Amino acid sequence: MHSISIQEVFFFIIMHLRFPSLITFIICLFAVSLIAQDQAPTPERYKVFDTYDDLQAHISKYASQTVVINFWATYCAPCVKEVPFFDQLQEKYRANNVKVIMVNLDFKSQLKQRLDKYLNDHPIPNLEIVVLADQDADSWVPRVTSDWDGSLPFTMVLNKGVLKDTHRQEFSDFDDLVKFVAPHVPPKPTLASKRRR
Repeated sequence: MHSISIQEVFFFIIMHLRFPSLITFIICLFAVSLIAQDQAPTPERYKVFDTYDDLQAHISKYASQTVVINFWATYCAPCVKEVPFFDQLQEKYRANNVKVIMVNLDFKSQLKQRLDKYLNDHPIPNLEIVVLADQDADSWVPRVTSDWDGSLPFTMVLNKGVLKDTHRQEFSDFDDLVKFVAPHVPPKPTLASKRRR
């Protein structure tokens, strides 16, 4: 489907409206501004990974940190309920070198209708959202951990790339999530430890 460029709109105005009235000219300018807004690039709100290998490579960038990974989807009511808890968790432990990654499993073809709408309605500024679009769950779920059957939500904690703990159901509240994660959270770096680096 061909999208109309701003240049094409101006060309149309010049070629077909030789003596446009002031009102017609203003309407055309307004239309051009709307088209320009529609064509403006939107900030990247999430990355899409087509394979589990791509997702693993991304997660490995945080190998020096404690990483909390939550697998979720917008069609999963318990998942959606606990997303704000993870946003709070990232805020709480940011200074402790903890990284929270939310791995969304919505269908790639439905991201605009589902994930974009969710993010518009529920801002979660502290979280990194990624999408795993690999639909062959039977091949990649066992690679995550033998502890998981693919049901959602599912949360795990990695410390320096090593799996430390898993949680196969929703968290009842923020305190419940903190109880799960807290034993794996490193202390905040002190000034002395920063100098030694």
